[in-house]
Amino acid sequence: MTEKKFRFSVLIKVIFIFILVGITGLMLSQYFLSIFFTNDRLNIITERYNRELYHINFILDNYINQLKYDLKNIVNQDQIIVPDENFSYTHYLTGSREFDFNPGPEERKIMELLENYKISHPQVEYIYIGFHDASFVMNTFFDEGFDYDPRTQQWYKAAIDNPDKLVVTTQ
Repeated sequence: MTEKKFRFSVLIKVIFIFILVGITGLMLSQYFLSIFFTNDRLNIITERYNRELYHINFILDNYINQLKYDLKNIVNQDQIIVPDENFSYTHYLTGSREFDFNPGPEERKIMELLENYKISHPQVEYIYIGFHDASFVMNTFFDEGFDYDPRTQQWYKAAIDNPDKLVVTTQ
C-alpha cells in the first residue's frame, strides 16, 4: 500500500494562521476589557457606597448633636443643684441589699425631668447624672447593684476629663 501524504496548501495555512491569530486576539482583548470594566464597575460601586456612607454619617451626626443639645438644656435647668457639704442626692455606696430608696423632693424633680427626657426620646434606655460626692441621680430607681460609685465609671471619668463637653456614651 502506498502512503498518502497530506499537505496543506498555502491558502489553507494562511487561513489557519489568520483564524488562530484572530481567536488569540479576541481572547486577549476580552481578558483586558474584562479587567478594565471590572475596575470601572468597582470604582462606580465604591463611589456609590461612599456617598451613602456620607449621608448616613451626616444623619447620625445630626442625631447625636440633637441629643446633646437636648441634654445640655436639661443640665442647665435650675432644678439640678450640685451637691455640697449641706446637701446630697442618693448614694449607692451602702454595700447592702437592704437599701431604702427615699429620694428627697429635689431629687424627685430631677428624676422626673430625666424620665420626661427618656419618654420623649424612646431610643434612650437610661439617663443619669453622677456627682463628685458619689451621689447619683437616674431617671428611675437604680437597682443594678449596690456599692456603686459613679466616680469609678468610664462615663464619669470621661466627663471629668472633658469638663466643658457633654459626654454621651453607649455604656
